[in-house]
Amino acid sequence: MRHTRIIAALMVLLLVMSAGVSLAAGHQPPSGIQRGRVLTVGNITELTGYFSTDMFGTNTTDLDIRLLLHGYQIARGQEKIIEYNRYANIYNDDEFNTVSGFNPTVVESAVTADNPDGSRTYTITLKRGLTYNDGTPITARDYVFSILMEASPEIIQVGGAPVRSDFIVGEDAYRDGETDRLSGLRLLSDWEYTVTVKPEDVVYFYDVERLSTVPYPISVIAPGCVVADYGDGAHIASAADASSYTGDGYTPGDFSAAMLLKTMLDPQYGYVFYPRVTSGPYQLESYDPITHIASFKVNERFAGDPNGQRPYIERVRFVHVTNEAMMDELQSGRIDLLNKVSKPSVTADGQSLDNTGWASYPRTGFGFLSFSCESGVASRQPVRAAIASLVDQEPFVAGIYSVDLWATAVYGYYGHGQWMYDYIREPYLTPDNSESTNALYIPPELKALDIPFSVDAAVDLLVADGWTVNARGEPYEAADGIRYRDTGMDVEPLQIKWAKLAGSAIADKIENTLRPLFDQVGIGLTVTEMDFSELMDHFYRDGDRDYNMFYLANNFYYQYDPIIEFNSGDIYQGHSNVTGLVDQELMELASAAIHSEPGAYELYLQRWFAFQRKFVELSPMVPLYTNVYYDIWRSDIIADSSYSVGRADSVSLLIPYTYLTE
Repeated sequence: MRHTRIIAALMVLLLVMSAGVSLAAGHQPPSGIQRGRVLTVGNITELTGYFSTDMFGTNTTDLDIRLLLHGYQIARGQEKIIEYNRYANIYNDDEFNTVSGFNPTVVESAVTADNPDGSRTYTITLKRGLTYNDGTPITARDYVFSILMEASPEIIQVGGAPVRSDFIVGEDAYRDGETDRLSGLRLLSDWEYTVTVKPEDVVYFYDVERLSTVPYPISVIAPGCVVADYGDGAHIASAADASSYTGDGYTPGDFSAAMLLKTMLDPQYGYVFYPRVTSGPYQLESYDPITHIASFKVNERFAGDPNGQRPYIERVRFVHVTNEAMMDELQSGRIDLLNKVSKPSVTADGQSLDNTGWASYPRTGFGFLSFSCESGVASRQPVRAAIASLVDQEPFVAGIYSVDLWATAVYGYYGHGQWMYDYIREPYLTPDNSESTNALYIPPELKALDIPFSVDAAVDLLVADGWTVNARGEPYEAADGIRYRDTGMDVEPLQIKWAKLAGSAIADKIENTLRPLFDQVGIGLTVTEMDFSELMDHFYRDGDRDYNMFYLANNFYYQYDPIIEFNSGDIYQGHSNVTGLVDQELMELASAAIHSEPGAYELYLQRWFAFQRKFVELSPMVPLYTNVYYDIWRSDIIADSSYSVGRADSVSLLIPYTYLTE
């Protein structure tokens, strides 16, 4: 029953069960590659084309692509271990330790040492024989370069959102440009490196998951540069032959923002958009940013994921499909697999569709309204709380999704694909009740987070915040329409400017629901429709943000750690902290939860709820729903619909493995 619930996404058709893979020189191609076979995957979320690093956006389809292209993660994912422990009824056990968290395909050994100053050093020795898709050997230098590049002040200068590396000793000085050495990161040899964690960060709930990184090719991203370590920390240095390289607008060997603007972000060949030297199960063949079609070919050198899986479908294509046309596309054979389907009009079980199979899996994200908290009207907490009081989640969800799709109202910063949701919900399920009848059940602990629907409460909040006059500065009357606030210099209108995705049925439903309520309480609503790319530019604050409300649905980072999304530091504003909220208490509550001991589920949840309550109070977002996804495919694609289910090396992507027809 539980396994049915955690069947999952894209790679359902990409990897095949196999025994351990030898890492012999040359990486022999896996047997059984289906030459000439092309699998076409349709997704309603169009690609934005950010195919390398999470530093420039977390579009859910782009995330899937990155998992295809970039492999050999150092850690296998503590989320998988949590799921294993829960389903085996094992808690606080020896399975949850640092050794179990490393990726056995990549890591030969990992040694942990606690230092006198309270810090902790991890010494990681890599397996030999791993290569990029072009045959270039992957060594410790590649992993050290990835960490240095993603923590560098140069990547921040070109708009990259810093990944979570602030737990490494010396990271602050390195990130701020005070030194070019990262003292807590040491390159010991071609096959060995160390990471030293700050004393205050040694205790961490997901344990070694935070050490996970993928290798990026320094020869492509930083031409003329090498990774060096002279005993005081790893750093990016100029190679002896740097002068033999040619740079377009930058100096080879000089690691700089100018270099990254070309090698990473050039729209024609930058590594973010067109990574050609990669380490994952597939390699990029082509991407058309106009049609949002991407094609990939199997990487025959890929040695396997943490479970030894290797790909054997020769090619995969990703195409954008619409809700209206996707079933016709599938039935006609133009699409082989529909990924992440949540449209109510599509039958949940797939049984009424001819020649189709299906799998379901819970979403690790949620749908929400998000505000621009950095300035203007939406920067005022009472205004956000008033809007939250006008949202009645359960009737809203019922009006969008059918019961068969197991959609639920959500009242905080979570989705029901996460272990926390199941952990809380599990005691309320009994052997007498089936999975489907309880899928919509919301435990009282989560329901208690709800802001009750109340027009009167919304009005009271606005009045208390000073929205009590009309455009002429006179006492507000209902006939005046929009409320104003006397700032002492002039009157400010209570105007919400919504950047709305064009063609979104759910966004239309939100507008039809909220507009009369806004009119009733005196909130103005201006709606500007735009395409997905333009919407994301405003949401991520790529330039001036002219709008203060958004409707979106997300999947969380692979490693659920809200301190990233609500970090008050300037460098996190934008792609990481999308709301612009700056609140020290919220950040500290998020930090307290994530700094629980590994395996201390009850303590984590106690702290997690404290974070959730503060999140709801501040209302930088208004949670709406979390849902179940469906993958639907033509039955001639899959010969055996039984699954061996396992959690991937991330929080947001679950991977079942199955066999395809030959």
